Amino acid sequence: MGALPMLLCLQGQERMSFKPSSRVFIGSLLALFAGACADTRGGSIPYDRPLAAPDAAPVQTLSENYRIAPLDKLAIKVFKSEELSGDYDVDLAGHISLPLVGEVEAANLTTAELDQKLTQVLGSKYFEHPDVSVAIKESTAHVVTVEA
Repeated sequence: MGALPMLLCLQGQERMSFKPSSRVFIGSLLALFAGACADTRGGSIPYDRPLAAPDAAPVQTLSENYRIAPLDKLAIKVFKSEELSGDYDVDLAGHISLPLVGEVEAANLTTAELDQKLTQVLGSKYFEHPDVSVAIKESTAHVVTVEA
């Protein structure tokens, strides 16, 4: 007899016959499944109490002389120009891409310096006395990555 179950046909009924080692394996497997269906919760976690609220994310203010870094997110507002106003991501090369203007170097500038640069570029070609404001929406300067 081989390791595979042997089917026996007795009086039109099918029965499966297994070797003794297969019976032990199947019995162990059934016991494992039956144990997983226990009617009580396991472990040391108390399920009858509510969990504590998660810690609030700390808000850190950036210094005035913070230099824009790659992967920062900037909020740029141009007065009376909805098309140019919005959130812009600084790419890995340190540039932002604005409509009409194209790519502008933003890395290693403060928000005031970028504000002046955009005011100059927009004022030279598109607007008379543009009012531009630049703010840091998200900073990558304090991001810590933990790998396990």
